[in-house]
Amino acid sequence: MRVSRRTILKYGLGGAGLLALGGIRLSLLPTRTVEPQTTLRVFSLEEYSILAAVADTVLAGSHGYPHARETQIAERIDEALHACHPAMQAEFKQILGLLESAVAGFILGGRTSTFTSLSPQDRWAVLDSWRSARVQVFRIAFKALHGLVAASYYSTPDVHTRIGYPGVPPWVTAVRLAGLEQPAKS
Repeated sequence: MRVSRRTILKYGLGGAGLLALGGIRLSLLPTRTVEPQTTLRVFSLEEYSILAAVADTVLAGSHGYPHARETQIAERIDEALHACHPAMQAEFKQILGLLESAVAGFILGGRTSTFTSLSPQDRWAVLDSWRSARVQVFRIAFKALHGLVAASYYSTPDVHTRIGYPGVPPWVTAVRLAGLEQPAKS
């Protein structure tokens, strides 16, 4: 049986149309939002919610320690990024958008849900796939997300006392507040 060029084009265009509709549907899936405990300075509510889901996932195994929401990790990161260059803020927001996107998730790993709507185990599987990805950009993105969450978490006074760290010596804080620090040499 011979298939005409017109038939191939018709089915090809029809299939492309169906794929496009599926992609549009995936791109319209909403982010599962959570309310911040402070006023956000850098992130939108959706971006904050993605970061809060990342923090909850990364810190899920910390039994006996305060949870990410208790220590306001996503809020701390929002505050820290407020002092950064707008280009760095934009790049971090792009990482969050890529992580949340169901379209990107489908293309990269076959998932058809947003990151925030996944179970904690599935969210960890997504992050772990970024950690060990062949594409360097995903490994770098994982390190940025994981590093900021971990650094923010271990800088909280609640965690200091639990791990036996006495905190920043008072004289260091006094020097910083007095403006007596030596400028960094270039």
